[in-house]
Amino acid sequence: MSVAPMELDGGFQMDTANYQWLCATVEQSIGVRLQNKENLVHNRLSRRARQLGLRSLGEYRAYVEGAGDEGLREVLDILTTNVTSFFRENGHFERLAEVLADFDKPKLRIWSSACSSGEEPYSIAMTVRAALPRVDERDVKILATDINTEVLAHAEEGIYNSDRVSGLSKEVLSTNFLHGRGAKEGLVAVRPEVRALVTFRRLNLIEAWPFRGPFDVIFCRNVVIYFDKPTQTELFRRMANLLAPGGLLFIGHSEIVSGCDDLLKAEGNTTYRRVR
Repeated sequence: MSVAPMELDGGFQMDTANYQWLCATVEQSIGVRLQNKENLVHNRLSRRARQLGLRSLGEYRAYVEGAGDEGLREVLDILTTNVTSFFRENGHFERLAEVLADFDKPKLRIWSSACSSGEEPYSIAMTVRAALPRVDERDVKILATDINTEVLAHAEEGIYNSDRVSGLSKEVLSTNFLHGRGAKEGLVAVRPEVRALVTFRRLNLIEAWPFRGPFDVIFCRNVVIYFDKPTQTELFRRMANLLAPGGLLFIGHSEIVSGCDDLLKAEGNTTYRRVR
């Protein structure tokens, strides 16, 4: 039984059956729900399809299934959303700086759980270097993870177009970035001493995590909105259990923690503290 193509512009046809296959594949793999996101899927996949000379989602499905694990990874890289900026939702970094000013442990462990192209973990590292007393004498490690291999590669390079840092103060720019010249004019690079604090790893949040913590701070911002409610609760509980007593969890402004009252206490709308 054939299914009529979806009415989308651009010459790349998406039929209902193959769209449902895509939704099921992505949700099963990483927990992200794509229902009612036809336009987003079409816009992102059509560019790749044109590169491959493919005309429909059915043809692209055949290509993906023929490529095995690499095909699946490509789909996930294309469809995972990566909207970020340096010091996005700056109140979290101001709160982090307050905590670090009185931090008296010999070790500091922070996890950026959906780090995208690196702006969040580098902003964390810059905050740590500015706020933590005797930072160079401390054992400081920031783990930065994401499902998307392409953005992780970009993040590890630590090189950005200068417009990505145009809103930062002169002090932050001079302390944390090197500015390109000549052939690299218009680019900035995160300074080595900032990059040295951050380790990047690929991680699927709905699978087993190859670390046990404890973390003093976890950033999990603007990612759980793509999961269903039971998965959101499960992820927040898993993260809470990785926090040290008194540790902080930062979430996005459009997100809500539920089902974790025994582990987390709200401190404002988007900050939670591990209670036991």
